Amino acid sequence: VILAFSGESELGMMTTVSAFGMLVGSAIISCMNRIKSHMRLLSLGLVGCGIFFALMGVRENVVLIAVFGFLMFAFMPAVQIGAEVLIRTNLANDVQGRAFGLISLITQMGYIVAYLLTGLLSDYVFEPFLSGTSRMAALIGTVIGAGAGRGSALLIVIMGILLVFVGIVAARARSVRTLDGA
Repeated sequence: VILAFSGESELGMMTTVSAFGMLVGSAIISCMNRIKSHMRLLSLGLVGCGIFFALMGVRENVVLIAVFGFLMFAFMPAVQIGAEVLIRTNLANDVQGRAFGLISLITQMGYIVAYLLTGLLSDYVFEPFLSGTSRMAALIGTVIGAGAGRGSALLIVIMGILLVFVGIVAARARSVRTLDGA
């Protein structure tokens, strides 16, 4: 998305700015006295990450993408801490090693599948879709733009919206809320 309208040095700067977001988010959470609900922290983190991830795909603007990337990464520690505490407090100590091993396996495999699917979807579905002349492509193009990289941007927007949805569903799911004792 970024290299379609910018260069490698701008990409490097945006990556650095985004990474500082995680540092700031971690510092903010570490300054909190007591977190009352780790489920709410997890849900808030998912919704915040989703909103700012989706916004990263809306405009071809280096500064905006860097700001939204920073904010997205600032919400990531909430997701990680919320999930970690919920897992650790709901599993017996003698199964935590196996559980975290399985969780790591699933998440690492998720990276591989995500990279594979992202490339395929971007190259063969979203980029051609936004290059087309359909009414829907024209409508979406007026919002996020058209041209190289904008199909990938649409994929980012959709994934951000889905992440917001996951955060909302997780917050409302009774089975998940019981993990927190809420």
